[in-house]
Amino acid sequence: MKILHTSDWHLGQRFHEQGRQADEEYALQQIIDICAQQEIDVLLLAGDVFDTANPGGEDQRRYYRFLHRVVMEAGVQQVVVIAGNHDSSARIDGPSDLLEICRVHAVGAFTLDDPLEKCLIPLFDRSGVERVRCIALPYLRDGDVRKASAGEDAHASASAHIQAVIQRFSDVRNSVGCDLPVLVMAHVFAAGNCTGDGHERPIQMGGLGYVPIEAIAGDAAYVALGHLHRPQAVGGQEHWRYSGCLLPTGFDELDQAREVVVVDISDEGMTKYERHALTPYRRMQRLRDAPDALRAAVQSLPAITDDEPSAWLQVTICSGQPEPSLRLELTALAESRGWKVLEVRLELPSKRTEKRTRDEKEEADDTSTQPSINLSDPHAVFTHLLERRHYVDEEGFLLAEFQKVREVMDDLLERK
Repeated sequence: MKILHTSDWHLGQRFHEQGRQADEEYALQQIIDICAQQEIDVLLLAGDVFDTANPGGEDQRRYYRFLHRVVMEAGVQQVVVIAGNHDSSARIDGPSDLLEICRVHAVGAFTLDDPLEKCLIPLFDRSGVERVRCIALPYLRDGDVRKASAGEDAHASASAHIQAVIQRFSDVRNSVGCDLPVLVMAHVFAAGNCTGDGHERPIQMGGLGYVPIEAIAGDAAYVALGHLHRPQAVGGQEHWRYSGCLLPTGFDELDQAREVVVVDISDEGMTKYERHALTPYRRMQRLRDAPDALRAAVQSLPAITDDEPSAWLQVTICSGQPEPSLRLELTALAESRGWKVLEVRLELPSKRTEKRTRDEKEEADDTSTQPSINLSDPHAVFTHLLERRHYVDEEGFLLAEFQKVREVMDDLLERK
């Protein structure tokens, strides 16, 4: 049978305050097309359907429209959805009885009170024959899998949580009770991966936030993972995979592929897979350079035609000092090419040399050489910080901006 693995849609996420409804629709349409062309039997959505626990009405309608279309138009026999850490488990679970009529199985929560069978889902091919048994494990919060003990520290709590997740999965795996190939779908931070982004990080103490992938994978024919935004195999096994995020959630994710995974599982449990790239709806780019080079780079951007969506740009200015007028200049140049600048960042270089670094270390070791600073004087502290970091502020721009911040804060404190 053929299975399509996708995850981390984050519907409703605003990208630097920009809505992305059209971007989402464009990506979801490609998934529907792949399901139809590849004659997909089962679609797996491995969590983080929405970006927040309380998504907007239109975001929810987009999700339900997709489910209806992928079953009724693309001919998918079944859809299995699990909740991720961004989702409300109750929202994913809520309409589950109604969704099952449309051959959609949703698992939002899996608590200690839930029967093990809640996470066991038989998967049928288009002819209605059961081919695979699926273990669908949503994101498990601490209270879902154990009762905390009084006086636990963070280290003990994290360790106990992971062990409880492993035990809960083991209980489900032991209850499968059939000779069919087993597929595992989970929304977890699996050990042995490459995070590749700053948006999904484990809550961990010394690595205890990671779930050992071998503990939940076992002899599964395929492991469909959600949570990390970079598509990748885990633990050196090509059939243990993250499918990645539907759209980039930040400019730092532009270098990551957007894809879904099509998996072919034989009756004997042999697995083949193909990665299908998704085409982006709009152009997005990052530029980072010195001012003159940035001016040339922006002027060299491809012109966006009237029938294309607006392109988005992030600019990082590498300069020895702030240049307030450059922001407006680069924005105007980009707009003349059809690009919208969503973020302009200033990167002030540190003037440390290796000798200064050694000198500073020696100075830090000898507290008697440290200058006396009046810590009650914000201006003195800020000036000292600039000196220590070797930032150049010849025109006093940073000090002037700092003074403005102080005045605003003083005003707010007086009102309070």
